[in-house]
Amino acid sequence: MNEVSIRKAGTLLNTFIEDELKGDTELLRDMDRFSYLLMYIRTRIKVNREDIEELDRWFEFYDVLCTKYGHTPTLFGFGRMTGIHQSTLSKWGKIYRGAEYVNAKNRWKEECAAAHMDKLANTTGTNVNAIFAAKAMYGFTDQPTNMIEEDHGTPIVSRTRAQIAAEIADPDEIDGSSRPYEEDIIESE
Repeated sequence: MNEVSIRKAGTLLNTFIEDELKGDTELLRDMDRFSYLLMYIRTRIKVNREDIEELDRWFEFYDVLCTKYGHTPTLFGFGRMTGIHQSTLSKWGKIYRGAEYVNAKNRWKEECAAAHMDKLANTTGTNVNAIFAAKAMYGFTDQPTNMIEEDHGTPIVSRTRAQIAAEIADPDEIDGSSRPYEEDIIESE
């Protein structure tokens, strides 16, 4: 997004707020109105899809809009604002473009996943729709990841406390009696 596009996007945002929302920015917290804003921007600014740096700046602009108005960024919303179809983004991850496009798409997806996880972690109660979306869009699972210990090939989560203790220390030391005191650790540093 060059300097002119940045100013135009800001001007469009202000115009949308004044003309469509009668100056009430709180109305942008409503998802339907926010989606309308994204389409409003898309129909008035041409995004250069051949310039990955410009697309990066558009994503940054989109992320700020989402944050400012209480929405979680998604690649779907970004596509709505820029006119980039989801299948195009999927192809970027496979064959369509060079590494810079793949890296940008993956970075955007990670940003969206992080925002989604932050929202889930900082919301009281259970939002089943948000949990479903996290699983469907970002691959989140209910199960802990299957961590494999390199030496033995046994999943760590399936080993008992005694098995782990036997491998890392003398079992007599596990109860804490042989642990150094905090002062000893500080003095040895």
